[in-house]
Amino acid sequence: DVSIRIKQQLDDGMVARKIATVPTIFCASPAYIARAGRPSTPADLREHDCLVFRLAVDGRFLRWGFIENGLRFEAEVRAAIISDDIDVLARLAVAGGGITRLAAFVANDYLRRGELKELFTCDECTGFNAEIEPLDIYACVRDRHQLTPKVRAFMDYLAESLPAEWRVV
Repeated sequence: DVSIRIKQQLDDGMVARKIATVPTIFCASPAYIARAGRPSTPADLREHDCLVFRLAVDGRFLRWGFIENGLRFEAEVRAAIISDDIDVLARLAVAGGGITRLAAFVANDYLRRGELKELFTCDECTGFNAEIEPLDIYACVRDRHQLTPKVRAFMDYLAESLPAEWRVV
C-alpha cells in the first residue's frame, strides 16, 4: 500500500510524506582521476565518462543536481554507462569506469578504503561554490483514501527508524 520513492518519481495526485534527505556524493577511482583528471566544476562533467543511474520503473535518468545561491541546476553529463543497479555503478567506478553519483551510505566504505575519491569537496574547490543536491525520500500512497491510521503509523515508523542524519525535522 505504501511505496518508497525519490522526489523524481512522484506522480501527480500522489500523497507523499518526505521521510528522509540522503546526502549524495560524486566520486571516481584514483585510477580514473589519474587518467582523465578531476573535474573542478559541474560543467566539466560533460567532458568525463559518467556512470548514470536509470530509474527502473520508467527509464528516466537520476538527475545530477546542484544548488548554488539557493538555485537548483543540473549538470550536463556524458553518460558512458547507464544502469538501474547502483551497486553495479559503484563497482564500475571503483574499476576506473568513470564518475558516478552515489548516496553517501553506498559510497562511504569505498571512500574509507581509498577505492573511490570524493569530487567537488571544498578542499579542492577552484571557485566552485555549490552544494550537491541530496536525495529526498518519500513514503507515498496513491490517494488520500489510502492514508489510514495504520498507514500513517507505518510512515511514522519508517521516518523514525532511519539514521538520524537522514531525518526530516
